[in-house]
Amino acid sequence: MDDEDKQIGVEELSAETLAALQAFLHSKDEANGVTEDFGLSQFWYTDETAQTLAQAVMNIADEAANAADGGDDEGGIAILCSPTCLKGMRDTPEGRSRKNVKILEYDRRFGETYPEEFVFYDVYDVEGLLREHPEMEHAYDAILADPPYTESETVVATLEGMRRMAKLPITPKDANGVPGVDFTPCVFVSALLSRDIFRDFGFRPTTYRLSFSSKFATPMYTYTNFEPLETFPLGSWLEDGEIGDQQNAIVQQQTA
Repeated sequence: MDDEDKQIGVEELSAETLAALQAFLHSKDEANGVTEDFGLSQFWYTDETAQTLAQAVMNIADEAANAADGGDDEGGIAILCSPTCLKGMRDTPEGRSRKNVKILEYDRRFGETYPEEFVFYDVYDVEGLLREHPEMEHAYDAILADPPYTESETVVATLEGMRRMAKLPITPKDANGVPGVDFTPCVFVSALLSRDIFRDFGFRPTTYRLSFSSKFATPMYTYTNFEPLETFPLGSWLEDGEIGDQQNAIVQQQTA
Protein backbone atom coordinates (compact mmCIF):
# COMPACT_ATOMS: atom_id res chain seq x y z
CA MET A 1 0.00 0.00 0.00
CA ASP A 2 1.47 3.33 -1.03
CA ASP A 3 1.28 6.58 0.93
CA GLU A 4 -1.78 7.77 -1.03
CA ASP A 5 -3.69 4.59 -0.21
CA LYS A 6 -2.76 4.93 3.45
CA GLN A 7 -4.01 8.51 3.47
CA ILE A 8 -7.33 7.53 1.87
CA GLY A 9 -7.80 4.80 4.46
CA VAL A 10 -7.22 7.23 7.32
CA GLU A 11 -9.68 9.72 5.84
CA GLU A 12 -12.34 7.02 5.38
CA LEU A 13 -11.80 5.77 8.91
CA SER A 14 -12.05 9.31 10.26
CA ALA A 15 -15.31 9.87 8.37
CA GLU A 16 -16.74 6.60 9.67
CA THR A 17 -15.67 7.44 13.20
CA LEU A 18 -17.20 10.90 12.92
CA ALA A 19 -20.47 9.46 11.61
CA ALA A 20 -20.59 6.96 14.47
CA LEU A 21 -19.94 9.72 16.98
CA GLN A 22 -22.67 11.90 15.49
CA ALA A 23 -25.13 9.01 15.58
CA PHE A 24 -24.27 8.36 19.21
CA LEU A 25 -24.70 11.99 20.17
CA HIS A 26 -27.99 12.19 18.29
CA SER A 27 -29.37 9.12 20.03
CA LYS A 28 -28.17 10.47 23.35
CA ASP A 29 -29.90 13.78 22.65
CA GLU A 30 -33.11 11.95 21.73
CA ALA A 31 -32.96 9.93 24.93
CA ASN A 32 -32.49 13.04 27.05
CA GLY A 33 -34.99 15.12 25.08
CA VAL A 34 -38.39 16.13 26.41
CA THR A 35 -41.30 15.47 24.08
CA GLU A 36 -44.14 17.92 23.65
CA ASP A 37 -47.03 17.50 26.08
CA PHE A 38 -50.05 18.83 24.20
CA GLY A 39 -52.05 18.61 27.43
CA LEU A 40 -49.81 21.42 28.71
CA SER A 41 -50.16 23.24 25.37
CA GLN A 42 -46.50 22.65 24.54
CA PHE A 43 -45.29 23.28 21.00
CA TRP A 44 -41.54 23.33 20.43
CA TYR A 45 -39.86 25.85 18.16
CA THR A 46 -37.70 24.83 15.25
CA ASP A 47 -33.97 25.18 15.89
CA GLU A 48 -33.88 28.36 13.79
CA THR A 49 -36.65 30.04 15.79
CA ALA A 50 -35.23 28.90 19.14
CA GLN A 51 -31.77 30.25 18.34
CA THR A 52 -33.16 33.51 16.92
CA LEU A 53 -35.19 34.17 20.07
CA ALA A 54 -32.21 33.23 22.23
CA GLN A 55 -29.91 35.60 20.35
CA ALA A 56 -32.45 38.39 20.65
CA VAL A 57 -32.85 38.09 24.41
CA MET A 58 -29.08 37.79 24.94
CA ASN A 59 -28.53 40.96 22.91
CA ILE A 60 -31.08 43.05 24.77
CA ALA A 61 -29.99 41.71 28.17
CA ASP A 62 -26.38 42.69 27.58
CA GLU A 63 -27.33 46.10 26.20
CA ALA A 64 -29.55 46.77 29.21
CA ALA A 65 -26.94 45.59 31.71
CA ASN A 66 -24.26 47.84 30.24
CA ALA A 67 -26.34 50.87 29.28
CA ALA A 68 -25.15 52.93 32.23
CA ASP A 69 -21.40 52.29 32.18
CA GLY A 70 -20.68 50.94 28.68
CA GLY A 71 -19.18 47.73 30.09
CA ASP A 72 -19.33 44.21 28.70
CA ASP A 73 -21.09 42.30 31.48
CA GLU A 74 -23.59 39.55 30.75
CA GLY A 75 -27.12 40.65 31.55
CA GLY A 76 -29.36 38.47 33.68
CA ILE A 77 -32.09 36.67 31.73
CA ALA A 78 -35.39 35.13 32.83
CA ILE A 79 -37.07 32.82 30.29
CA LEU A 80 -40.70 32.16 31.17
CA CYS A 81 -42.39 29.02 29.83
CA SER A 82 -40.07 28.64 26.84
CA PRO A 83 -37.65 25.75 27.42
CA THR A 84 -36.81 25.44 23.73
CA CYS A 85 -35.55 29.03 23.82
CA LEU A 86 -33.07 27.95 26.50
CA LYS A 87 -32.11 24.96 24.37
CA GLY A 88 -31.55 27.33 21.46
CA MET A 89 -29.33 29.45 23.67
CA ARG A 90 -27.25 26.47 24.79
CA ASP A 91 -26.86 25.43 21.14
CA THR A 92 -25.08 28.69 20.25
CA PRO A 93 -21.41 29.47 21.01
CA GLU A 94 -22.34 32.69 22.79
CA GLY A 95 -25.03 31.10 24.93
CA ARG A 96 -23.41 27.77 25.74
CA SER A 97 -21.53 29.00 28.81
CA ARG A 98 -23.83 31.83 29.82
CA LYS A 99 -24.36 31.82 33.58
CA ASN A 100 -27.08 34.22 34.74
CA VAL A 101 -30.04 32.52 33.05
CA LYS A 102 -33.16 30.95 34.57
CA ILE A 103 -35.89 28.93 32.91
CA LEU A 104 -39.17 29.32 34.79
CA GLU A 105 -41.41 26.44 33.79
CA TYR A 106 -44.39 24.43 35.07
CA ASP A 107 -43.21 21.13 33.56
CA ARG A 108 -40.86 19.59 36.11
CA ARG A 109 -39.24 17.34 33.49
CA PHE A 110 -37.03 20.29 32.61
CA GLY A 111 -35.61 20.23 36.11
CA GLU A 112 -33.76 17.10 35.02
CA THR A 113 -32.66 18.56 31.70
CA TYR A 114 -31.58 21.92 33.14
CA PRO A 115 -31.00 21.36 36.87
CA GLU A 116 -29.04 24.57 37.40
CA GLU A 117 -31.35 26.84 35.43
CA PHE A 118 -34.78 25.38 36.24
CA VAL A 119 -37.23 27.04 38.62
CA PHE A 120 -40.77 25.70 38.98
CA TYR A 121 -43.22 28.38 37.89
CA ASP A 122 -46.99 28.66 37.77
CA VAL A 123 -47.87 31.74 35.73
CA TYR A 124 -50.94 32.28 37.92
CA ASP A 125 -48.96 32.31 41.17
CA VAL A 126 -46.08 34.76 40.97
CA GLU A 127 -46.50 35.47 44.69
CA GLY A 128 -45.75 31.84 45.47
CA LEU A 129 -42.69 31.96 43.24
CA LEU A 130 -41.28 35.04 44.96
CA ARG A 131 -42.00 33.71 48.44
CA GLU A 132 -39.85 30.69 47.62
CA HIS A 133 -37.28 32.64 45.58
CA PRO A 134 -37.20 36.23 46.88
CA GLU A 135 -33.88 36.78 45.14
CA MET A 136 -35.71 36.72 41.80
CA GLU A 137 -37.77 39.83 42.45
CA HIS A 138 -36.63 42.76 40.28
CA ALA A 139 -33.47 40.81 39.37
CA TYR A 140 -33.36 40.49 35.56
CA ASP A 141 -32.07 42.73 32.78
CA ALA A 142 -34.26 41.12 30.10
CA ILE A 143 -37.19 38.72 30.04
CA LEU A 144 -38.67 36.47 27.36
CA ALA A 145 -42.07 34.86 27.92
CA ASP A 146 -44.12 32.35 25.95
CA PRO A 147 -46.97 31.23 28.23
CA PRO A 148 -48.94 28.12 27.29
CA TYR A 149 -52.23 29.91 26.62
CA THR A 150 -53.17 33.12 24.83
CA GLU A 151 -56.38 34.11 26.60
CA SER A 152 -56.38 37.42 28.46
CA GLU A 153 -56.16 35.91 31.96
CA THR A 154 -52.91 34.12 31.13
CA VAL A 155 -51.43 37.07 29.26
CA VAL A 156 -52.14 39.49 32.11
CA ALA A 157 -50.83 37.04 34.74
CA THR A 158 -47.63 36.54 32.75
CA LEU A 159 -47.13 40.27 32.30
CA GLU A 160 -47.51 40.70 36.05
CA GLY A 161 -44.86 38.02 36.61
CA MET A 162 -42.55 39.81 34.20
CA ARG A 163 -43.15 43.09 36.01
CA ARG A 164 -42.20 41.54 39.34
CA MET A 165 -39.02 39.96 38.01
CA ALA A 166 -37.78 42.85 35.87
CA LYS A 167 -35.13 45.17 37.32
CA LEU A 168 -36.96 48.21 35.96
CA PRO A 169 -40.57 48.84 34.90
CA ILE A 170 -41.66 46.87 31.84
CA THR A 171 -43.86 49.70 30.58
CA PRO A 172 -41.67 52.29 28.80
CA LYS A 173 -43.90 55.20 29.88
CA ASP A 174 -44.32 57.26 33.01
CA ALA A 175 -47.53 57.53 35.05
CA ASN A 176 -48.85 60.12 32.57
CA GLY A 177 -48.24 57.88 29.57
CA VAL A 178 -45.20 59.79 28.36
CA PRO A 179 -42.50 57.53 26.85
CA GLY A 180 -38.83 57.81 27.66
CA VAL A 181 -38.43 56.35 31.16
CA ASP A 182 -35.87 53.62 31.83
CA PHE A 183 -37.37 50.16 31.49
CA THR A 184 -36.49 46.47 31.22
CA PRO A 185 -36.59 45.18 27.61
CA CYS A 186 -38.95 42.25 27.17
CA VAL A 187 -40.09 39.85 24.47
CA PHE A 188 -43.52 38.20 24.68
CA VAL A 189 -44.73 35.45 22.34
CA SER A 190 -48.49 35.40 21.79
CA ALA A 191 -51.26 35.49 19.22
CA LEU A 192 -51.86 38.66 17.25
CA LEU A 193 -55.42 38.94 18.53
CA SER A 194 -54.05 39.65 22.04
CA ARG A 195 -52.50 42.93 20.92
CA ASP A 196 -55.02 45.21 22.68
CA ILE A 197 -53.81 43.92 26.04
CA PHE A 198 -50.19 44.51 25.12
CA ARG A 199 -50.82 48.04 23.93
CA ASP A 200 -51.64 49.10 27.50
CA PHE A 201 -48.19 47.87 28.57
CA GLY A 202 -46.37 49.56 25.67
CA PHE A 203 -45.78 46.34 23.67
CA ARG A 204 -46.16 46.05 19.90
CA PRO A 205 -45.93 43.02 17.57
CA THR A 206 -42.91 42.62 15.30
CA THR A 207 -42.65 41.29 11.77
CA TYR A 208 -40.86 38.11 12.86
CA ARG A 209 -42.89 34.93 12.35
CA LEU A 210 -42.12 31.96 14.57
CA SER A 211 -41.95 28.41 13.25
CA PHE A 212 -42.62 25.21 15.15
CA SER A 213 -41.30 21.67 14.85
CA SER A 214 -44.82 20.21 14.79
CA LYS A 215 -47.92 21.40 12.97
CA PHE A 216 -49.28 24.43 14.80
CA ALA A 217 -52.29 26.25 13.36
CA THR A 218 -52.40 29.54 15.27
CA PRO A 219 -49.90 32.12 13.97
CA MET A 220 -47.75 33.42 16.83
CA TYR A 221 -45.93 36.73 17.04
CA THR A 222 -43.23 38.34 19.11
CA TYR A 223 -44.22 41.48 21.00
CA THR A 224 -41.61 43.88 22.34
CA ASN A 225 -41.77 46.89 24.64
CA PHE A 226 -38.95 48.59 22.72
CA GLU A 227 -38.41 49.49 19.10
CA PRO A 228 -36.24 46.80 17.51
CA LEU A 229 -32.63 47.77 16.80
CA GLU A 230 -30.01 46.45 14.40
CA THR A 231 -28.74 44.09 17.09
CA PHE A 232 -32.23 42.63 17.52
CA PRO A 233 -32.90 39.81 15.01
CA LEU A 234 -36.70 39.80 15.14
CA GLY A 235 -37.50 42.30 12.43
CA SER A 236 -39.28 45.62 12.93
CA TRP A 237 -42.55 46.66 14.53
CA LEU A 238 -45.67 45.96 12.51
CA GLU A 239 -47.42 49.11 11.33
CA ASP A 240 -51.12 49.52 12.12
CA GLY A 241 -52.11 48.81 8.51
CA GLU A 242 -50.00 45.66 8.48
CA ILE A 243 -51.61 44.52 11.73
CA GLY A 244 -55.06 44.81 10.17
CA ASP A 245 -53.94 42.83 7.13
CA GLN A 246 -52.45 40.13 9.35
CA GLN A 247 -55.64 39.91 11.44
CA ASN A 248 -57.81 39.55 8.32
CA ALA A 249 -55.52 36.81 7.02
CA ILE A 250 -55.77 34.94 10.32
CA VAL A 251 -59.57 35.15 10.38
CA GLN A 252 -59.76 33.92 6.78
CA GLN A 253 -57.40 31.04 7.58
CA GLN A 254 -59.42 30.00 10.64
CA THR A 255 -62.77 30.12 8.82
CA ALA A 256 -61.58 28.43 5.63
